[in-house]
Amino acid sequence: LQCMGIVLGDVFVQDMGFHWVMVADEHGRDPAVQYQDTSVILFPLTMISKRIEANESVDVFELYNGVAARVEELIAKGY
Repeated sequence: LQCMGIVLGDVFVQDMGFHWVMVADEHGRDPAVQYQDTSVILFPLTMISKRIEANESVDVFELYNGVAARVEELIAKGY
């Protein structure tokens, strides 16, 4: 599932201009994708696996389209 998350992250990189970063917090370091130099950061490696673990059905295309639409709203607002 995390490998699918890598592919999902790469789609954000290729389609929307994100780039891969490492984010460190009190729990450790995790790969993420960041939109340019903004505060918009996504954690695609766990986007799919967390939904599966919560027994949610996952349509990867719908997930991408929904997140992409929300990202575009945040970018328009200057985040």
